[in-house]
Amino acid sequence: MVVKFLKAYSKNEIPTDIQSLYAKIPLARGQFRIVERGSKQAQILEDCPSHEEAVEKAYRAMRRAKEAGKKASFLVLNHEGAAFDQVDS
Repeated sequence: MVVKFLKAYSKNEIPTDIQSLYAKIPLARGQFRIVERGSKQAQILEDCPSHEEAVEKAYRAMRRAKEAGKKASFLVLNHEGAAFDQVDS
């Protein structure tokens, strides 16, 4: 019930850099996209057919970034450009 309330009343605003990246390269329905937001501009890492695969690959990318001493956020987006998950290194 709390989750339903939060989804209904919380803002899930998509950052402008992600919006512009998504507008340039839209994603097919049912696909999920991994995007890295680091010190530079956002960049697409990969498109995946399932949410689970995209999350797994985002966590792998986060671990590699941590090992390299790099600060970045990794987002998993749906076909509408909304962020489902975010992990930070």
